[in-house]
Amino acid sequence: MDINELNNQFLKKKQSNNSQTKHLDSLKDLANKCFQKAKEMPAIPEKKKDSDYMSLYGSSKYFHLPSRFINADIKDFGFKDEKLIKYFSDNIFKKALNAGRGIVLCGSYGKGKTHFAYAFAKEFIKAYSNYEKTESKFPLVLDFQEIQDSLHGEDKKKFVDNCIKAKLLIIDDFMSIDLTTWEMGQLTQIFNKRYNFMNPVVLTTNLNPEELKKKCGLRMWERIEAVNYIKEVIGKSQRYKYDQQILD
Repeated sequence: MDINELNNQFLKKKQSNNSQTKHLDSLKDLANKCFQKAKEMPAIPEKKKDSDYMSLYGSSKYFHLPSRFINADIKDFGFKDEKLIKYFSDNIFKKALNAGRGIVLCGSYGKGKTHFAYAFAKEFIKAYSNYEKTESKFPLVLDFQEIQDSLHGEDKKKFVDNCIKAKLLIIDDFMSIDLTTWEMGQLTQIFNKRYNFMNPVVLTTNLNPEELKKKCGLRMWERIEAVNYIKEVIGKSQRYKYDQQILD
């Protein structure tokens, strides 16, 4: 019997026995059960501040937040974008991620793409963390060069498996170097399976969308384009602005 049913019983008995003192003991007993049930209910957790997650940002072997991006925030990003603002609203963010919908940022150097990627990673950790390191879900963050190197490493099968199964895969400088036919096949396999499992990606690239499409090939590009918001970032470099904020 839950607390609502107990409360209803208590109120009914109280109303029907206002003038009957002989039922006082049963009313007290029912009231005590209500209080006891209320104590057993889990407390509503207080809203955490960003600083409360700091210990989580470095507690996974797959994710470490670089010092430069400790204070990265999605609000710092160098443009106002209605779709991105909507994406990060409370009632959309986890739904989008669970549906495998990510973001691809295209544009030249210094536009804040990497800054945004790490800010996104922080939002992801906060959305899925229950404040316990052992149960937090961490993104897998890779530089594109790391992918090429790891595909030829001793643990390449484990690496590919991690790329496929990671709840969120973030790749910085995507397609910044040329891959062999075999390497492209492995990368296409990763994207194909992530698409099937509805696991989202966040990609940053210095290529524009047309250049990226050519580099990816039709099979991979279709899977990227179908489920991701592709945003081309233009304007002046933000690098000096962010670095100056650190000094101020």
